[in-house]
Amino acid sequence: MKKLIKALLIILVIFVVIPAALLFVFVYDNSRMDVTLDETFNQEKWTNGLIMDSLDHTVSEKKIKFSITEEDINNMIHATLKDSPEISNYLTQLAVDIKDNSYEISASGKFMFFETRAKLNAKLSRDIIVSGASQKEALVFTIENLTLGKITKLKEIIMFIVTRLFTNETMDSLTQQLNIHFDLAQSKMFIYMDDLKQLLDDALSSDGGDSAFFFTFINDFLEQNLVSFDFYSDDALSISVNLERLTGNDFGEGQYVYYRMDYESTTTNLIIDGQSKKLSLEIIKEALVTLMDEGLVTEQQLIDVSDYLFNGYV
Repeated sequence: MKKLIKALLIILVIFVVIPAALLFVFVYDNSRMDVTLDETFNQEKWTNGLIMDSLDHTVSEKKIKFSITEEDINNMIHATLKDSPEISNYLTQLAVDIKDNSYEISASGKFMFFETRAKLNAKLSRDIIVSGASQKEALVFTIENLTLGKITKLKEIIMFIVTRLFTNETMDSLTQQLNIHFDLAQSKMFIYMDDLKQLLDDALSSDGGDSAFFFTFINDFLEQNLVSFDFYSDDALSISVNLERLTGNDFGEGQYVYYRMDYESTTTNLIIDGQSKKLSLEIIKEALVTLMDEGLVTEQQLIDVSDYLFNGYV
């Protein structure tokens, strides 16, 4: 009887205690990514501010520039998790750190007393994808590394398994509606720029109305290669439209019109919150944000004004 009990204890130690101990030692991780959060973050106000801030560079750099910082991304994620307790009970943090030439995505989880953290390092780029005899431009997401707790180089293990179970074509079929493609051997997923334009066209045809004007502009700017991407500078993901190429009507007489404004010599003032302020780009932005926050300007009215200012667009 003693020998049987001893044998069962040995089996228990080998197959239960030791694996559990190893799992705890190598996978347990209660650390979090150090992020700056704004508990008063409001996505609607942030969106309005993003539109206004895009005008900051129209004079100095001759471009419209939309910049989403890592702080913006983390605030949006935090606000979403805060409103989703069924997820945040287990996913305690999801955050992004934009580095010099890569992104680190951190996910911390908790189940009862056990905690762990996964970190994904990846790159975003705009590259030429060669497939047979064809070459097409695409936005590319490349996985660099994956860690879980203290286990590093997990990407190699996972991709070894995935490449033996799935082909690129199988993965492509799973994301067919989004036109996302895979290169499993290179740990890449990508969307062709032509397909990105098609997604915008689909959004335009299904949404229409208030968004139609802006989608038309964005899609045409993509078509004319006026849109540029900066994935890392200033800890932000930035999308900009080159306005200098609009001023010369490079793509046909009257196709694009860009009006230069001389704010230095203007005598026009705006009254904002009871104060008279000289007209400038910053004051225009301040006035628009105030009016939108107070509900005095609708999105359709902004579209009508934009349509008028850009009435050279055909």
